Amino acid sequence: MIKKEGIDVEIVGCDLVRDENGLALSSRNAQLSLEEKSNALIISKVLFEMAQKLPQWKPVEVENWAREELLNAPHIELEYLELVNGSDFRKYADWKHYDEAVALCAAFVGGVRLIDNLQVYP
Repeated sequence: MIKKEGIDVEIVGCDLVRDENGLALSSRNAQLSLEEKSNALIISKVLFEMAQKLPQWKPVEVENWAREELLNAPHIELEYLELVNGSDFRKYADWKHYDEAVALCAAFVGGVRLIDNLQVYP
């Protein structure tokens, strides 16, 4: 979007900050009970497991596996899970087209919308 709009700015990416259990840190976490925080850990667990399936699985297979894991997880209401190329946010059928693959997720736990993302490839 920056290139498209001709905006002169540099975006510097950085790793998401996580707590000691792997939950993405967010002010929204304060709204979760201890049990809900425990339930929410499945989100980061699935994202990290996506990276373990690469590159043996095709991108769509990894994305479908992760989506099913979260759809079937108790206490998680999945809003979206997408596996995209980090440089253009497009989906490709083959790993050779990816500069970096990023898993993007939003889900509700206990009525609180949580978001997470993780570079899963390379």
